[in-house]
Amino acid sequence: MATSVTDLDGLFKRVYGKKLVDLVPKSAYIQGRRGLEEANKIGKSFEFPVVVRNEQGATYAAPESGAFALNAASSMVTQNAVIDGSQLVLRGSLDYESAAKATAGGPKAFASATKTQVKSLMDSTRQRLEIANLYGQSPAGLGRTASSANASTTATVITFDADSFAEGMWAGQEGASVQFREFGDFTTLVSSGADSIFVVGAVGTNTLTVTGTATGIGALDTAIAANDQVIQFNGAYNAAGTAANEHAGLDKIITNTGSLFSIDAGTYSLWRGNDITVSGGITLELVNEANSTAVSRGLDMEVDVLVNPKTWNEILNDQSALRRYDSGSSSNKWTNGANGLSFESQNGRMNFVPHRFVKRGDVFIVPMDHLHRIGAQDVSFEIPGAPGQIFRHLEDSAGYEFRTYSNQAIIADSPAKFTKVSGYTVA
Repeated sequence: MATSVTDLDGLFKRVYGKKLVDLVPKSAYIQGRRGLEEANKIGKSFEFPVVVRNEQGATYAAPESGAFALNAASSMVTQNAVIDGSQLVLRGSLDYESAAKATAGGPKAFASATKTQVKSLMDSTRQRLEIANLYGQSPAGLGRTASSANASTTATVITFDADSFAEGMWAGQEGASVQFREFGDFTTLVSSGADSIFVVGAVGTNTLTVTGTATGIGALDTAIAANDQVIQFNGAYNAAGTAANEHAGLDKIITNTGSLFSIDAGTYSLWRGNDITVSGGITLELVNEANSTAVSRGLDMEVDVLVNPKTWNEILNDQSALRRYDSGSSSNKWTNGANGLSFESQNGRMNFVPHRFVKRGDVFIVPMDHLHRIGAQDVSFEIPGAPGQIFRHLEDSAGYEFRTYSNQAIIADSPAKFTKVSGYTVA
């Protein structure tokens, strides 16, 4: 009996069912903490009413002032933050022979033939989304170049500034397509057309080997020698660098000083995050001091402090009087440190979270209750508008294709309570 798309769809749903909903890897921390919100959708966009100015109709009077006159009311101001979900698609394939054997053997054979690729495709999608949750639309991209050493006419080894690099972000990214733009000028793309696209090869400590056309590699080496470049995934921006195809991440949201989500941070200070530059080695006191700016601007709740794993080790080793370890018998937070660290601050508890996609030189202090993940569809193997349909025939190859699809973005409803810390010495 011939294998059909319907057979594959049926086996896929039978084997995986709703289990895929739980396939959120530990590295996708923000996605795990914040479920997708589908409410508040108006037309094509999501809208959030945001308080951007407090009530100002105050009247002061001295004792025995009698029936004094009242100043006019000056009500609070709300603005609608407008946001659209960005789309992301990853593709996988299953050849006819493997599909035939899998369907003939029933659910167990199907699971054996597909489970590794299904999980990998889901994990890869979640990883791309999580990186965007942190650095989508970031002016510093996913790393800032320091130098390059030409390996051949079609390959070069790039060294990145240590504080701009996250090794965990690039682990397993061999084969990823990337582009480079001049730091501070997103409209300047290294080369053009096919020559502007490079492929990641070897990943090292603060280094990536990339391959490309001879024209592209020559242009890239020349550009890096002249000015710092920032790396982005291919297609994250349009060719002109004037419009983003990925959603804004924490770095963009916190450092924004202009209009974002249809609200101007230059007009309303509560829409501006706290971009704190510090110096010296990273310590608990330094992070707590940086966080005090957000406290001054209204932060009064528990926060998650997202740091690079190496930075987390430095903070853990810092023996500060402010530290607070939870050594409860059912907790993973032990007296001598394990995989969690919390301490009490003036806003409440600060939970330090090692996040492998956070750059070495960045710390994000995030009140999770003020962060929202919105969109039309969380990561799914189902084709939008065709419930239950997963597989389709490849047009030019002997096999089937299946895809992950996502439509989502993140938004902070009170950026004044979010903080980014950078500038400290990276060991």
